[in-house]
Amino acid sequence: MRQTRPRSRAFPNAYIETDEPPNPAFRAKLLALVGLIGITYLAFTILILHFQPTGYDPVRQAISDYGVGSFGNVMDIGFFAGGAGVAALVLALLCIKGEARALNMGALLLVVVGFALFAVGVFPTDIEGTTPTTHGLIHDALSLLLFGLGMIGTLLVSYAHGRRWPSFALLGFTVAAASAAANEAFALDASGLVERILVAVLLGWWIFISFKTLKDPSELDSGKT
Repeated sequence: MRQTRPRSRAFPNAYIETDEPPNPAFRAKLLALVGLIGITYLAFTILILHFQPTGYDPVRQAISDYGVGSFGNVMDIGFFAGGAGVAALVLALLCIKGEARALNMGALLLVVVGFALFAVGVFPTDIEGTTPTTHGLIHDALSLLLFGLGMIGTLLVSYAHGRRWPSFALLGFTVAAASAAANEAFALDASGLVERILVAVLLGWWIFISFKTLKDPSELDSGKT
């Protein structure tokens, strides 16, 4: 993109075109806005599907089950939007130059997360009790990758916001882990609810990071609190 700058100090109102790159902060804000829209779209899609006649039990069954059945296309579009949103957020983070190593490492992990989130919309899951399929196995592998790297990447990027933010993110993940442990220990048959707690924490933090980047990208690099 070509920009303009003053021709000289003697003629401050005269401008010439240059090939200087756009302001990285502006690019970061624009990409963060795209990320915020995509991730929020996924969050609202999941929320709205809970009030539709899908026939699925949100306490027992996974969110991915919404991708199978009459509302499958709606859920798939949500996955695509979320994946694109995470990818845009990653690009926004990479626009920020500096010495924040945790930020760069977290962004790289979220690259894989964005791809996995997009891909789960391509490979639908297998509903519990049905015959396993190749696309269902791929979906399960992508989901494990998404959740595992998503938590690590989120913690690293949160650390770049300041020392206190990872504590809040870790608290959310601890609640999700505790609910998973309770579900196993007491045979509550509530794996769907456990997954929803973890998804809520991840999506909530990605929305938070997108918003913080949109508000002031320099905060990520400087580690302000």
